[in-house]
Amino acid sequence: MTATATVLIDSENKNTFYYGCAIKRFLTLGALGKESDAYFRDYLHRSLEFVSCLISSRDERFTYDLRTVSQPDPQFQVRGRVMVSIICKARLSNEAEANNSAVHFLRLVESYFEEFDFDLLDRDQLLALLRPFEPKHLVSITRRCGWHELDSIGGGAKNTSIGFGPQPRKSRSASESPQVFHVFPYVCSFWPVATLFNLLLSQPSPLLMSCRLRPTALLPEEQEFIEQQIFLCEKYAQIVLGGTTEDLAPLRPTLREQARLHQQLLVRMVYGLKDAAALLTVELASPMPVPQSVIDACGHALSEPAGMVAFGKSSDGERYLSGGYEAVDVSEDTAALSALTQLDIHLPPAPAAPAKAKRLLYLFDASQAVVALRFPPARPETPPGVEARRWRMLAPPPHLPSSGLHVAKSLAGGDPQPV
Repeated sequence: MTATATVLIDSENKNTFYYGCAIKRFLTLGALGKESDAYFRDYLHRSLEFVSCLISSRDERFTYDLRTVSQPDPQFQVRGRVMVSIICKARLSNEAEANNSAVHFLRLVESYFEEFDFDLLDRDQLLALLRPFEPKHLVSITRRCGWHELDSIGGGAKNTSIGFGPQPRKSRSASESPQVFHVFPYVCSFWPVATLFNLLLSQPSPLLMSCRLRPTALLPEEQEFIEQQIFLCEKYAQIVLGGTTEDLAPLRPTLREQARLHQQLLVRMVYGLKDAAALLTVELASPMPVPQSVIDACGHALSEPAGMVAFGKSSDGERYLSGGYEAVDVSEDTAALSALTQLDIHLPPAPAAPAKAKRLLYLFDASQAVVALRFPPARPETPPGVEARRWRMLAPPPHLPSSGLHVAKSLAGGDPQPV
């Protein structure tokens, strides 16, 4: 990256700035010299560290947006392009501070992701990415959520059809049934880059996939609500054995195990959010209605279906309390459309969520945020719609002579270096 960055100043608010970079080329796995499994583990670890760097400061002046924009060619599909970029919106005191922030951000991006060649975004490119087309149709993709009854099996959220938000279950009163509000964690998918890009380029109109993230802090009332849920699960999971009995019905071991699983997920949630939290939204925008096949492909790029084995270790029971997604048409929500083009965070209401937990569906710790906000990983094949490089650029030796025959310039590792 160069020592200076291009900063776009908001025309209406002189203390709001935009800057970012786009992937110019993808490196193939052959160029990186790594096996798929080893690379993917390393890629997820680096992606997690990168997201942690973005949100650990809890600085709400910054909003980050990972944008994937498809530009299909209806006459000749292979000429279509897909652009992946990351943009930062910063509320800072002056342009000098914004320039300094931009340089540090761009160096951070390049340091963590060697599998991409990045280009700085100039003012025209920033404007084009903020509004690549007139967004007339908008779909919000969220985690699933719902109330789970601790004295029954199988309750909770179902996948909803496009155009309908998550609907609260008609449940019994608290005195009749203990309930917990459950947000299904995303389950990390293997990002089917070629499949998704092919599908996007086969559409008749362009599409924008936006993953926006803003650091925040867990509010006291949100922490109190989660802790109350933990105490309820803890209470219901207790097994008190009296005298010897042949009647096993009062023990209900399956339901108690279910309560323990909810308790474990809630404990993990509260500790993760206390450490570093972010508000995160995922949206699909297009000038034309977004086909259900595209919604499903983008949803599966975020999270495996419910019941799939999560990346890493998880119990059999926990698998069925994780995964899946909700897709909600928010095209009539003018605030959502405005937030898309201005890089704001707009939270569509979740009808199932109680007042104290209305942000809970959109609150992510770093381990959950990285499932959505991550660059497409390198693959053995060249993804359609992007430029690939099958060779790797290496930095020159550190102790080159300062004089002699000038043969080239090295472009690796920052500013051009004479060789």
